[in-house]
Amino acid sequence: MGHRAAPRRRAEAVPRRAAPPTRPTAPAGGPVSLTHAVAITRDTPGPGPEGPGRRRTRTARPRAEGGRRGAKREVPGPGERAVTGASEATPLLRARGLRKAFGGTPVFEDFGLDVAGGDIVALVGPNGAGKSTLLACLAGAAPLDEGTIAIAGEPSDPSSAAHWKAVFGVLDDFTWLPDLTIADHLTLMSPERAARPVRAALDTFGIAGLADRLPASLSAGQRQRAALATALVRPWRVLLLDEPEQHLDARGVDGLADRLAALAGPDRCVLLSTHAPALLARLGCRSVALGAGPAA
Repeated sequence: MGHRAAPRRRAEAVPRRAAPPTRPTAPAGGPVSLTHAVAITRDTPGPGPEGPGRRRTRTARPRAEGGRRGAKREVPGPGERAVTGASEATPLLRARGLRKAFGGTPVFEDFGLDVAGGDIVALVGPNGAGKSTLLACLAGAAPLDEGTIAIAGEPSDPSSAAHWKAVFGVLDDFTWLPDLTIADHLTLMSPERAARPVRAALDTFGIAGLADRLPASLSAGQRQRAALATALVRPWRVLLLDEPEQHLDARGVDGLADRLAALAGPDRCVLLSTHAPALLARLGCRSVALGAGPAA
């Protein structure tokens, strides 16, 4: 008698694993970038059970710095805004709490600014807003009443030799020595003390033929070009320019913008004041408005 094969069992369905719950996402929208940036402020109420403006934490899924998983990091909660004037990288120029007054009347106060390497930033505003005074204070040509300045994350005293080495200003009252030629002035500022870079700098601004002239014999526009040429031979990390478009024609303004764009780099930045919309348009740079005040 033959053996009957045992009946096959139906395959049991394997229950599917439930999908993990969706992790809550951070609030939509990035932090608001402001000029006076130092911390997270809580000046507007935020919805939700955590109450207005409270800081929230969430677990970071990627591996945290140092190889640890599950590290917590703070993110702005509802109603908070991150106040920062630059990217997460240390800015090349940082100013905080700057104040300058004449006769008890402040020209600017509690002023802060970040300028990153490679950036060009323009100070704009009406005459008397304090643009020239601010640049003079940053350059160390005028004393601040209050505030701190840092260069590449290191505190910098505007009256120190280290600050003067890092920061160079072509300001409204650029000083010319009456008995030295234009070429002599640039040679003194050049670490190479060589004629070739001096001639090249003057040629860039179209005044190579004026190298052996005295400053007093030049027109205002020619002296302005010569002053700007000093920035091509004198080493600096932060360049400050007070209305560099003065006495330049339209072609000169375009050439200035192109030259400034070439000068800014990862380890150098430019802060300038201007009243020229054409220069701003050509540069396409960030601008910071100063309000009306006493004469700069």
